[in-house]
Amino acid sequence: MKMADITVDQKQLPEQIRTIRHALHIGLDSFGEVERFFEHHDGLLRFGGPPDPLLRPIHPTGTSNSVSAFAAVLRELDMIEPELL
Repeated sequence: MKMADITVDQKQLPEQIRTIRHALHIGLDSFGEVERFFEHHDGLLRFGGPPDPLLRPIHPTGTSNSVSAFAAVLRELDMIEPELL
């Protein structure tokens, strides 16, 4: 799909862009919480807990490049926003 193929309601566009950014920030915040949880879990293992070291949390995205994906979308949004507004 090309930018020329996308139809947008110019009146709603600023609010839609704010909503997209807000959702991306929530995702980045969530990713940060997951990373803090992993650090806490690893700290517990170093000091003798939790009871079963195999009880490691499962990463929700399954990949280490989630932050890069969020950043790429924010960059693209920054690039196309002037064209849209």
